[in-house]
Amino acid sequence: STQYAYRVAAYDAADNISGQSEAVYVTTLTDTTTNTLAPFYSDIKQGESSLSQNSPNPFKHFTQIEFELENAGFVTLKIYDISGREVVTLVNSTMPSGKHTMQWNGINSSGAKVGDGVYFYQLKAGASAGSATRLIETKMMILSK
Repeated sequence: STQYAYRVAAYDAADNISGQSEAVYVTTLTDTTTNTLAPFYSDIKQGESSLSQNSPNPFKHFTQIEFELENAGFVTLKIYDISGREVVTLVNSTMPSGKHTMQWNGINSSGAKVGDGVYFYQLKAGASAGSATRLIETKMMILSK
């Protein structure tokens, strides 16, 4: 595997540049089922809050998403489709530190089953609702009925 670090800066309409973001680390891993490179996104250091790969993946009926919080804080865990549209919110509350496991059964926020395909799940964790976010991590999963 190979690890890359990226930082982002933005320009406004007057060509003023912002400061650089914190580093985002991307590690390429080989997907043994397809023998292709699969990206792993992480903007955290080891030993801090983290989001694990869902299991099972691919999944048919349900999957579990595990994450660990170094500190208690406000957390959102959302599922998005391949177009970036929000499918469902699994968590939107203050949670204690420690390991947490959430389950998704392929049902959207309207109560309807979603179709086969690629979905993304994103964890955001901050000190409190409306505060600066300390962690944003996104991973990919596959629903295959």
